[in-house]
Amino acid sequence: MKPKTIKVVIEMMSSNREKLRVKSKNTAYARFFSARRYKKLNSYSLFSLTVASFSLIFMTLVDKYSDPKLFIESTLDLIQLISAIIIAAISLAISLSNYSEKSIKMLKSGEDFNELVRKLENLSDDDYEQQKNSLNAEYNSLIKNSENHQEFEFIYGKNERKREENKREENNGVNNSEISYYTKLKNYTTLYSFISISVIYITFVIVALILFTYRNGLFADSQKTISNTTITDKGIVEKNVKSNL
Repeated sequence: MKPKTIKVVIEMMSSNREKLRVKSKNTAYARFFSARRYKKLNSYSLFSLTVASFSLIFMTLVDKYSDPKLFIESTLDLIQLISAIIIAAISLAISLSNYSEKSIKMLKSGEDFNELVRKLENLSDDDYEQQKNSLNAEYNSLIKNSENHQEFEFIYGKNERKREENKREENNGVNNSEISYYTKLKNYTTLYSFISISVIYITFVIVALILFTYRNGLFADSQKTISNTTITDKGIVEKNVKSNL
C-alpha cells in the first residue's frame, strides 16, 4: 500500500472516531441538561402546588375570622373554584410528567454516554478500527434503550459541549446567539408557568394578610385605660381615665 493511501486511510479512521466521539458527547451533554431541567421542574412544580394549597386554606380562614369580611362571598367562591382547578391541574401534571424519575434516568443515560466518550478518547486509531463495530453497536444500544431528550435540549447540550472544548477562548457561558428565541421559549415556558403561579399566590397571601390586619385594627394605636384612685369625703372613688401614652 502506498504511503499516500495509508495516510488517507488513517485520516478516515480518525475522522470516523471523531464523529462518533462528538455525537456521543453532544448526546451526553443533552441528557445532562435534560436531567437538570427536569430536576428544576420537579422542585418548582412541588413548590407551586404547596403555595397554591396553603394560599387557598389561608385566604379562606382569614376571611372567615375577619370582621368585616375581606371578600364578597361570590368573589371568594370564585377564588376557591379557580384555585381548586389550578391545584388539580398541577397535581395531574406532576403525576403524569414524573419529573423526578425522568431526571434520574437522563442523568444515568448521560453518564453512560460519557463513559463511551472516554473509551473513544483513549483508543488509538488501530484500536478503534478493531473495535469500531462494537463501539457503534454500543452507541446505538444506548440510544435505543434510553428515553430520548427533546430537540431544544440537544441544542443547549451541543452549545455546552462547544463551550467546554473552547475554554481557551473568551467565552465563559453558553453562546446565546446560537440559541433561537423559539428554543428559549420552549425551555422556559413550563418553568416560568410554575414560578408565575407561585408568585401570584404569594401575592394573594400578602394582600389578604395586609387587609386582615388593617380592617381588624391589629396594629391600631389603642388607648390604655388605667385606674386612678382618689380619696374624698364620701370614701374611696376610682375613676377610669385614658392615658395619652
